[in-house]
Amino acid sequence: MKWIAALLGVSPAVIYVALALAATVPAAFWGYGAWQYRSGRSVGKAEVTLAVERATAAERERQWIANEAAQAVAREQVERLTKSRDRLQSLLKEIADAADQDPLRDACGVGADSSMRLDKIRRPAAGSKSSSR
Repeated sequence: MKWIAALLGVSPAVIYVALALAATVPAAFWGYGAWQYRSGRSVGKAEVTLAVERATAAERERQWIANEAAQAVAREQVERLTKSRDRLQSLLKEIADAADQDPLRDACGVGADSSMRLDKIRRPAAGSKSSSR
């Protein structure tokens, strides 16, 4: 190193300082750049993670609302079907009791009273088909 210093006409200490600066300045810039890259990357990752969590929460809320609405519709259908079933069972019991009271129940063929009882069964069944659509 002394011969380079002599050739340039400077002190050898200046050469050593120049070499140290030539090694540390690029390393410092590289380290600063890497630090900025990592901090920016972590900030970006945090922003993306937050956005994903918000989107997930919004989707879960939307699904919960949709499920509640579907369950409400299902409850209404169950209630309507239960009422219809109870009404039909009551009608069938009434018709069965009337058939038991019919003095011609053991007769061959269908009498007028039996025909009217059969019509009572047919009419509500036909009415419930058209009302459910």
